[in-house]
Amino acid sequence: ELTPQPTGRWQWEGTRSLVFTPEGERFPMATEYRAEVPDGIASVTGAVLESGYIWSFTTPPPVVRRAEMTPPRSGVEPFFFLEFDQAVEPAAVLPTVRVMAERKEWPIRLATLEEVEGSADLQRLSNSASAGRWMAFKVEEDSGVARRLPVEIGPGTPSAEGPLTTSQAQRHRFTMPDRLRVLKVECAYSGSCRPGFPWRIQFNNQLDLKLFREEMVTVSPPIEGMRVTPSGAQLLVHGWTKGRTKYSLRIDGGVQDIHGSALGEAEVHSISVGPAEPTLRGPEKSMFILDPAGPPEPTGFSINHARLR
Repeated sequence: ELTPQPTGRWQWEGTRSLVFTPEGERFPMATEYRAEVPDGIASVTGAVLESGYIWSFTTPPPVVRRAEMTPPRSGVEPFFFLEFDQAVEPAAVLPTVRVMAERKEWPIRLATLEEVEGSADLQRLSNSASAGRWMAFKVEEDSGVARRLPVEIGPGTPSAEGPLTTSQAQRHRFTMPDRLRVLKVECAYSGSCRPGFPWRIQFNNQLDLKLFREEMVTVSPPIEGMRVTPSGAQLLVHGWTKGRTKYSLRIDGGVQDIHGSALGEAEVHSISVGPAEPTLRGPEKSMFILDPAGPPEPTGFSINHARLR
């Protein structure tokens, strides 16, 4: 006898072992079971079991297997996604979830069906989770001032499979990204800024490369052959910059990061390009033939050297 009796089947393995296989290949979770072999059972040889045998076992209450936060979008609070190791009823779990930050508990609500279907991030997370084992919720108020959002699930979190609830809190910590800002603008190489050296614009967050347009960065006076290359959290400005020239670099406020945060207001930075490195170049080969029709002198090139003799 198995109490409670889940759906499944009993089957003999040989003549000594009786096995119960639950439907779905596992017992329902969050349940305490009592099993009993009553006395009086007889063997094929006629021996009778004089005293019965009783034992019990328990399947565990819900455990959070995955906890993620969708990337915050500009003006939109992020969603929190929880996946459990068993079936749950989101509406029953929500009262046991707490979001604590800035010395207060933030009110939360479940994500609506429309919000789930309209969010590519939630669609991706829910499609990768087992059906009936996840929930998505969001903070009802603007928590933009809170950079760290600790989330506690339980104790008392219920399961949709059995009556047992969690006895301890399960904690996860999420970090809200800062708003996009420029950290520094500098020459890409250390030392003084030389003509032709690329410039680096360093941001605090990774940029949304799909939304970036090269015309969002302008330079005055213009740079010959200028091009702007986005990469991760930086922009590289290439071109034939001139020596002993002060440039004004403008970054458009529409530049956005992967979290949907925009720079907001345009920023203007000054970059001073110093003189070119003194250089002297002679013939490329160690042995060469002079032009018989020309003067008996080799040709060389110099940059930023005094008159050569």
